[in-house]
Amino acid sequence: EFASADVVVMANVAHLSDDRLLALESRVKAGAGLLLFLGPAVQPPFYNTKLHNPSRPTDSLLPRPLLQPAPAGLAQFARIDWTHPLLAPLFDPTFGDFARVRARTFYTFGDAPAGSASQVLAWFGDAAPALIEHSFGAGRVLVVNSTANDEWSDLPRRNCFVPLLDQMLN
Repeated sequence: EFASADVVVMANVAHLSDDRLLALESRVKAGAGLLLFLGPAVQPPFYNTKLHNPSRPTDSLLPRPLLQPAPAGLAQFARIDWTHPLLAPLFDPTFGDFARVRARTFYTFGDAPAGSASQVLAWFGDAAPALIEHSFGAGRVLVVNSTANDEWSDLPRRNCFVPLLDQMLN
């Protein structure tokens, strides 16, 4: 199923079988993209032992281990890297509501391992990464620390959501 995909989107996926995980890793290493939306169905033990491999943390699909979901009240995006090619087009008066996204819940993460090729593009205040970009072989992984629907944040209701998805898929 992953063999011909240019981009794989996982939205609130609990876990994958070992054969699907191996196929996904193989496809992303070969140059595909992985867009990973977190959510309440996510099983941290699977993510922290399979997507994030503690024995080789810099060579993992998930760049940091998940800790636990944190109720945020209404946390706001902060420290947004507007110079990054993914986000630069969203710094626009028409679609410029990315900075006003509010989250009710998000995951906290462990520290990035030394030598990590990941970059946090936006944060939830100082509490946790909101958007992480990570190189994996010839591919790229984008971790969105929220659901793809409006269960954890209002991102899908914002004007910026469709342009952001377009940028992510490109």
